[in-house]
Amino acid sequence: MAKVKQLREHGVQYLACYFDFAGMERMKVLKATELFSKEVVPRLG
Repeated sequence: MAKVKQLREHGVQYLACYFDFAGMERMKVLKATELFSKEVVPRLG
């Protein structure tokens, strides 16, 4: 969240996230996406 705060301070308004890295198992990608949506997105306001 500190990095996101820094980006906001520099005027960044949009953030694109990529969770599917080459060779990653589908379940790990889904888990990372779910975790981000539950833990990070609500804190973005």
